[in-house]
Amino acid sequence: MVTTATMVRTSHIGIVFSPPRSTSENTRTMCLLLRWSRFSGCVCEPRKETFGIPSTQATFTTEIMKLEHQMLFLTQAAALVHGVAALSDPQHSTLQLSEPRRAVAAASADGVVVFAGGCGPDTSTFVCDYPTDIIDVFKPSNGGFARDDSNNISLSTARGWPTACSAGGVIAILGGGKEGQKPHSRVLDLYDTSTQTISSNATSLQVGLWGHACATVGDDIYFAGGKVISQSLQPSMSDQVSRLAAGADGKPRLDGLEQVAKLSLDREAAGATNWGDKGFLVAGGTGNWPPIDVPIVDAFTTPVEEGATPCTWNLNPMPPSPLNEYWLGAAAWNDTVSYIMDNKTLYAVNSDSAFCGQSPTTNVTIPFVSGVPAARMPGNGVLVDGVGVCFYSAVPSSLVCYGPDQQAFGNFACDATHVSGGITATGKTVFVGGGVDLAGKITDVVDVFTFE
Repeated sequence: MVTTATMVRTSHIGIVFSPPRSTSENTRTMCLLLRWSRFSGCVCEPRKETFGIPSTQATFTTEIMKLEHQMLFLTQAAALVHGVAALSDPQHSTLQLSEPRRAVAAASADGVVVFAGGCGPDTSTFVCDYPTDIIDVFKPSNGGFARDDSNNISLSTARGWPTACSAGGVIAILGGGKEGQKPHSRVLDLYDTSTQTISSNATSLQVGLWGHACATVGDDIYFAGGKVISQSLQPSMSDQVSRLAAGADGKPRLDGLEQVAKLSLDREAAGATNWGDKGFLVAGGTGNWPPIDVPIVDAFTTPVEEGATPCTWNLNPMPPSPLNEYWLGAAAWNDTVSYIMDNKTLYAVNSDSAFCGQSPTTNVTIPFVSGVPAARMPGNGVLVDGVGVCFYSAVPSSLVCYGPDQQAFGNFACDATHVSGGITATGKTVFVGGGVDLAGKITDVVDVFTFE
């Protein structure tokens, strides 16, 4: 669904859309998306002539309102000019986490949805001074979903920024941390959705990580990259690729994590997805300290044997914003097509040669400004059965979906802002929960979208 509004004339680009959304959340997000030169208090100093906005310094709210109007106009204009079809609206409802928090891990298995760990009301989104061990479980109920508090389960240690993927009906929750200035967690927690029990390995990782990516291929889960804080409190990025192997029962083994390969470049905050049962992609991320965003894709053929090297290729750098490769979206549609999304382009990896960078990907221009990288959301990309792939976008706060069969986009508004929250899906239902708005307020809202 494309946002509609009344058109009014302006002195810069002719027409924009009015009235604006509430700017209490979106204004700061716009600054982050466009990498404006300075944000301090309520004054923002934009680059000259950005989207037609005068270069003189103005109040933050006024200038961002103008920018957002123009962005919405460009969104509509692109859709009209190119005849972009729209996906049908899903049913939208909300649920609640047991406590507001950000930096959560989200995953699903066998129809069960989990939001695990997270951080409380910290002074910065880059630390986690108030971690939690909470696991919120949502199960089918009365034709929808409801939080199930009947089984009191929790992580073995409280932590934020853990990474979660599932295989064999088990959700693996790995790493995370308690704050940004101490070594991160080495813990692996396995939540078995059939027995509703947690098992833990406190030393699964050789070195603690957060900001790592994961993808499930067959019965195995692969984890890649991440950020390390050394014993001397020095930050660095990891190139580690580890496989969590399954046992004879098809479930991840508690002692099954082993390092098998390396990324082409040390980095955290990458997007990752499987490519059918043939391999997985690790896309974008931010390189070694101080952070440098990298438009690199590493493609691994599975099973990954020890010492294997990936095919490596580049995404298109996208000025003027240097953050397009940071926390990219990634999701698999079927056995032969997987997608990577930044804030302008949807890349379709749809052949063996494209997977290995020997031929170009099939690129689709997104008919609106996508705030997917600005969402700072690990695992930002889910499959919706029979519909397409969906991602969370921070500006405006919405679920962005693409239907490959219809070659259509949809942009569906959320009730809350979920920056550094979590996203997962089961069947035709998508869950976007937790996170923080750009004023620093954490939320307990879970936006739920169910497609026909």
